[in-house]
Amino acid sequence: MSTIQLDRVFSFANQLSFQIPSEWVEDQEEGDHYLYHAPNTDSGWLRVSLITLKSPGKASKERVRAFLIKKTQKVHGKLYDYGSNIVVAWEQASKQGGLGSATIGGLSAIA
Repeated sequence: MSTIQLDRVFSFANQLSFQIPSEWVEDQEEGDHYLYHAPNTDSGWLRVSLITLKSPGKASKERVRAFLIKKTQKVHGKLYDYGSNIVVAWEQASKQGGLGSATIGGLSAIA
């Protein structure tokens, strides 16, 4: 069995962190999109972006959860708590339709 060493990456002024294989390369696109991929590859990229929404009035954890439950059902994802965040994660086929390609999406909200 082989093991892969992972590094923790912090993006968007430390608002988002995740782990990727240590040999992966980081690129940045226009519009604050970060790309991560294995060296010398044309596929299998991880694209990360952060979208921030502001709600009129005070957002309660219940309102945030209700909003994210709708998204969870729409994308057949999973909703879970992570610290003070409520997270929705899902996987979907890539729009490019490449062989075995997928897009992993996620929403996170701090209530």
